[in-house]
Amino acid sequence: MIEGERVRLRAIERADLPRWREWINDPEIAAFVDRILPVTQPEHESFFGTAVMNNPSAVWFAIEDKAKGEYVGNVWLWNIDTRNRRAEVRIIVGERRCWGGGYGSEALALLARYAFDKACLHKVYAFVMARNPRARAAFHKAGFLDEARLVGEAFWDGTFHDVWRLYRLQEAAVELPMS
Repeated sequence: MIEGERVRLRAIERADLPRWREWINDPEIAAFVDRILPVTQPEHESFFGTAVMNNPSAVWFAIEDKAKGEYVGNVWLWNIDTRNRRAEVRIIVGERRCWGGGYGSEALALLARYAFDKACLHKVYAFVMARNPRARAAFHKAGFLDEARLVGEAFWDGTFHDVWRLYRLQEAAVELPMS
């Protein structure tokens, strides 16, 4: 378990799956995670078994609101490349009451610290849709910098959209209390 001021990162549990599936099937959230079709329960169960529980190139955490003990999202390292000591960072804050409240940026900062201190990574990076400025601001607040704007990178709803690639290096680690 990793704790910050307001956020706790813990292992994702099977009991989290129904809520997580609701978030993924929310049209607004689906648009930001590049999901076109709804996720069925069997598909979600299968994903949990293969991509979460049995994937050596990923580390997943549930995000909890410490004060309420409530599951509010997920944050994870994806495509961990141990040779080059880098990984992609992904996040979903599914609880709308937490949007814009600093939960995402704190979870991202805690995950980056885990990546550098525990997973011995040198670089973490993320892809953020340019049409999601709130997510980009959360990454910036967590110490990530813009690396590139990928023009016309994603096709969504009949239109090509730009995508930001953001990064953070180990040397730029933000100090946060972690227990």
